[in-house]
Amino acid sequence: MLSPKFLLHCMSKMTSLLLLLSKFMFVQQKLGAPSVSEYEKLQAEMSDLQLKYNELLVAHQENCKEVIFNFWIC
Repeated sequence: MLSPKFLLHCMSKMTSLLLLLSKFMFVQQKLGAPSVSEYEKLQAEMSDLQLKYNELLVAHQENCKEVIFNFWIC
């Protein structure tokens, strides 16, 4: 059987966590922070944009090498 002191300690920790969650939700609501689903959608969009950026960066680097190569040949 769990001791009353341990149970009281656990209840105190749970109360603290609930209070912290309540404060977080209040700030999130007042500041207009994105919901979890909106955040996940933004993360997916950011990932897609990062992939496109990486592809464009590689293409740009290849074009720069080609321009420099052609410059030295002429």
